Amino acid sequence: MQERLEPGSIFRRSDSVAQRVICDEVLIIPIRNHPSDKLGVYTLNRTAAFIWELLDGSRTLEDLRKALCTHFEVEPERARADIEACCCELLECGVLEMAG
Repeated sequence: MQERLEPGSIFRRSDSVAQRVICDEVLIIPIRNHPSDKLGVYTLNRTAAFIWELLDGSRTLEDLRKALCTHFEVEPERARADIEACCCELLECGVLEMAG
């Protein structure tokens, strides 16, 4: 079961990833620092790519929710659920970390 994230939480993209945009798709590529590090490429859908761009260590999840509601014209609960799902998955993949 997914843990609920606090609206005041602030996350940032990890320094150990590279980002590339190819044919309108955002690809996240972890940089391998150790032979045991996971390798992989993560492709973000349009919503996740929008969230990813805002994860700069200065915005709260509440700020992200408001931006998502405005940009995609979705209901606040849907935006919150999408942001939490995206952030939890990015945290699990090791490409997102808590800011501060």
